[in-house]
Amino acid sequence: MRVQLEATGLEFEEDGNTIWVHGLRGTILRIQCTGKIRMISCDAGATPHADVKVHGDIAMCVPDGPDKEFSNVH
Repeated sequence: MRVQLEATGLEFEEDGNTIWVHGLRGTILRIQCTGKIRMISCDAGATPHADVKVHGDIAMCVPDGPDKEFSNVH
C-alpha cells in the first residue's frame, strides 16, 4: 500500500542537522543527519529538493480512525 500525506511546509537551518516536514496538524516527518545540511546551487528553474538515503527501517506512526490525514494511492 502506498500512503500519501499532505505537507504544508518544509523547514531547515543551513548548517543544522534536522529537516522538518509540516502538515496541517504539526510535524509529519523529521529527518536528522549526523553531519550538516548544506545548501547547494542548482538550475534556476529547478524545484528545491534533496535526496535522503536511510540504512535500515523507518517506523511511521499512522493513526487509524475517521480523523486520519492520509489517503491511499494505488
